[in-house]
Amino acid sequence: MSIRDEYSLMLIQLLEKTMNLLYKWVIIILLSSALIACSESGTDNPQTDEEIAQDLWQQLVDENYNSDWDRWPGTSGMYPPDTTLLGNDPHIGPQLFQTFMNSTAAAGINSKTFPLANKSIVVKENYVTSVSSTTLAAITVMLKKQGYDADNNDWFWVKYNPDGSIVANGKVAGCIGCHGQANSFHTDTDYLWTRIP
Repeated sequence: MSIRDEYSLMLIQLLEKTMNLLYKWVIIILLSSALIACSESGTDNPQTDEEIAQDLWQQLVDENYNSDWDRWPGTSGMYPPDTTLLGNDPHIGPQLFQTFMNSTAAAGINSKTFPLANKSIVVKENYVTSVSSTTLAAITVMLKKQGYDADNNDWFWVKYNPDGSIVANGKVAGCIGCHGQANSFHTDTDYLWTRIP
């Protein structure tokens, strides 16, 4: 083998090593970029519907929603259901309600600005009555969660027992089916049935 052939062989081997090293660096850079993108988007560990509902309940308790949040406009305590729109009880059973809004929801509702902003929360306490008592039967909640359910205005639905145990949560078909009709009875109110004075 001539010196020229040896030199050519060494050059080829050096190029192969350089290309292998360059290839490895490209792979490392691409994988790093992908990992950074996933961590920034928050898609690497999304919450389950159950976890969202549990966190929401804790937020309601921590923020004392039924004493510190705004009440629905035009209400000051318990009020009967508005049966003029559907002709029956909207939550199938309760005879009295109290509705509360966090400050994000209150800003939109009080100014009639729809759709409501992300992180809006509307809480409805559902009461049943008898001759001798009024009892809290359920707590139904709407949480606006950006990116959760674009087909239904990104609402997350929860029904809790009075003790905070979860009855239903997430994309609850009954909630969506009923509240989705609200806009055909009102102007656009972003799935909210209760009239705004």
